[in-house]
Amino acid sequence: MEIKDYYKVLGIPENASQDEVKRTFRKLAKKYHPDINKAAGAADKFKEVNEAYQILSDKEKRNKYDTYRKYGGAMPGGGGAGFNISDLFSGFEGRGGGFEDITDIFSGFFGGGVGNRKRGPSYDQLSIHIQLSLSFDESIRGTARKIRYSRHSTCGFCGGSGASKQETCPTCHGKGSVIVAGIMSQPCRVCKGTGKVTVEKCSFCKGSGKTPKKETKTVNIPPGAKEGDKLTLKDLGNSSEGVTGPLVIHISVMPSSIYRREGNDLHMDLKIGLSEALLGGSRDIEHFGTIITVKIPEGTNNGNRLKISAKGVMRGKRMGDLYLKVKLILPKKLSKGQKAKLKPFLDSIK
Repeated sequence: MEIKDYYKVLGIPENASQDEVKRTFRKLAKKYHPDINKAAGAADKFKEVNEAYQILSDKEKRNKYDTYRKYGGAMPGGGGAGFNISDLFSGFEGRGGGFEDITDIFSGFFGGGVGNRKRGPSYDQLSIHIQLSLSFDESIRGTARKIRYSRHSTCGFCGGSGASKQETCPTCHGKGSVIVAGIMSQPCRVCKGTGKVTVEKCSFCKGSGKTPKKETKTVNIPPGAKEGDKLTLKDLGNSSEGVTGPLVIHISVMPSSIYRREGNDLHMDLKIGLSEALLGGSRDIEHFGTIITVKIPEGTNNGNRLKISAKGVMRGKRMGDLYLKVKLILPKKLSKGQKAKLKPFLDSIK
């Protein structure tokens, strides 16, 4: 009888510690697990690795295995009476006769174990994404928009099963799970973990388990929305198998010909003439439906910035500021009379 080299299967030396056995098994089991590795032969390799671990992780069985290998399949003292290599695998289909529960090992790999878990669509898979474009004014002040979209809801005739008649799954016999590689329990791929298969499709949804539905919703956009914002509305997306995803609205903002936004602050240009720059003054400007009076100090230079506090963007609980960048506009051409009057004045203030 050929004796399989389990040390070679795990790729470890014969004097490997128990910790090394366990550590190596975890690595190989994760590599070849059927849910991760879909390559041909991966399931067989996984089974072989698990078989080696069942023997080498148990001190008593490992000692018997080492002795059996040493004597070429015959136990010392008389041809192996009372001993059979198959004894090492007693309880293999359960928990291995006191071995570490293999489901504990895989719970770390798959986020909470591998039981009779029904594989339905995830919350994210049921989400609906739509793009909503706002004017700059709407993004600053907030707005209410009516949106229309289509979604899938759970079929009211079959409850989302897609069937008008079902029977027990012949693969998992109604359990919703199957044993893989002799030890691992995973959801049945035939019935998708439900334990039932379709005999007759639902005539209303044609077996899809869902029906199309047109929706019209009024969405409130809060003040201060900016490019790239996402507004997530729960339970307004697609529905399937008792789960309803969200409606995700992606905000885009059209640029303004007047303002530039930086965080919660707004920036704009303020054009003034020579008289205002030299003597100062005030200017009324329209700002999102209100009038703001801006004071211009004497001697204001081109490029100076004037700050108007708390007139920027309100986002959350913080209000930004408004910054005005001065642009001095000079006359392109003066008459001879204007030059004659202006030159003595300019000479006097050099």
